[in-house]
Amino acid sequence: MPRSGAPTSFNLTPVALGNTGLVLEASGISVFLDPNNPPPVKPSGWRGCVSRDTGPVSITLSNSSIGSDGISGNASVTWNTDYNSTSRSIRGDIVARLGGMTFARKSVSISLINNAIFLVL
Repeated sequence: MPRSGAPTSFNLTPVALGNTGLVLEASGISVFLDPNNPPPVKPSGWRGCVSRDTGPVSITLSNSSIGSDGISGNASVTWNTDYNSTSRSIRGDIVARLGGMTFARKSVSISLINNAIFLVL
């Protein structure tokens, strides 16, 4: 049991992940270690961490949790993409050509429930 008056959640200020160039920032992180007192959306016996919002430079996690039942939450990635109407060209992080057409991926979103991919957009 936490001591009386202890905070029930905390924020992670921006922190670099080694030399990867990624920076992680999270808010509303709560730790649940008592299997008899899981968060509202988890079953009895669950232990782990939940977060309202997490966001490194280009990846955003929301309603995420890592615990005894695996990883759950929503993840989205957004890349830089720009269309130049004068030159009729696309520039961006992920640009490809297929059959004479140029296309770019601007974002991807997935939902995970207990390590299983539930939805991909």
